[in-house]
Amino acid sequence: MITVKVFPTLRSFLPPEIPGRAEFFLPLSDLAKEAVSIEDLVSYLEIPPERVNMVILNGQISRDFKRVLEDGDKVVLSPPIAGG
Repeated sequence: MITVKVFPTLRSFLPPEIPGRAEFFLPLSDLAKEAVSIEDLVSYLEIPPERVNMVILNGQISRDFKRVLEDGDKVVLSPPIAGG
């Protein structure tokens, strides 16, 4: 089971079975029978990959979308952030 947090601007992409919640739990077995990467998670959640700018995995910024997730991981998906 992993914990997933999705920023508000990405929630509109979530599939209907995940009703736009900010944070939810997801069994890794729901995603695949084999190793599951951050890239697999983004695809499963139906979020266009180009809309995810930053991933925070267990409190650390990760730009490696091929990184394999493990039970207990906490994943935050963030869109590009503009400022000025």
